[in-house]
Amino acid sequence: SWKPELGCRIAVISRKTGAVTWHQGDAFWTWHFANAHDVDGGLVVDAVVWDRPGFGEHDDHTPSKGTFSRLTLPRTSDAINHQILVDRPMEFPRIDDRLIGQVHHQVAVGARTGREVPPGEFDAVLTINPESGSVTAFDAGTLSVGEPCFVPSSDGSTGGYYVTYATDRTTMRSSFVVLAADDVAAGPVATICRHNSEPIEPPAPVTITTWSRMQRSNNACCGGTASRPRTSAISTSCTSSTVTRPPAQSLNPG
Repeated sequence: SWKPELGCRIAVISRKTGAVTWHQGDAFWTWHFANAHDVDGGLVVDAVVWDRPGFGEHDDHTPSKGTFSRLTLPRTSDAINHQILVDRPMEFPRIDDRLIGQVHHQVAVGARTGREVPPGEFDAVLTINPESGSVTAFDAGTLSVGEPCFVPSSDGSTGGYYVTYATDRTTMRSSFVVLAADDVAAGPVATICRHNSEPIEPPAPVTITTWSRMQRSNNACCGGTASRPRTSAISTSCTSSTVTRPPAQSLNPG
């Protein structure tokens, strides 16, 4: 059973020597971590932190409270320094996977705007700067969005896209949504409509082969024009019967 009075302990294990250092602090619950890396004087860990397990209401009829937080583990003490960066319900933090274990400057999450959506579902994608706590948000409206996954640009730069499945709660039709990582608030640069309802889960790694397979299987569309062309990005249109393949240079994660 959940016993917050016992607090929380975090073990830090040296990859060179195997030595274990313990840190302790107030109790919290974490489903998913975004990343961790060395800093001068210790380690930082970015994560979505909850006050207790579970998403829905508890026996006291209050919901779990979640925040995006930075945990600092100093080398000179056994403390856990907890800094809340964004205070709102969210989950599934992701970064550019090429930076795992290194300094990162952006984290993407699925988040809730305050609308009535089912427990465990999200109607927004946020990007968070973990140094400043600044937030950029894509409000998905009637869409329930899944875990955002980063896809690098094909030009070898540090830029890229966040991709996720989304399901319209009013029609139960699904789509594959592509957001520019540098401006998710601008909305999708491309939307591939699916002919059936897809689970809201992390999409498979995106390649041109995957894109072609999705195009061939797309015999029905979720209706209307769903793309917003963007320079040097993906430009695809959603019509009543098909989705056009983007230019070869648009998305090639390599």
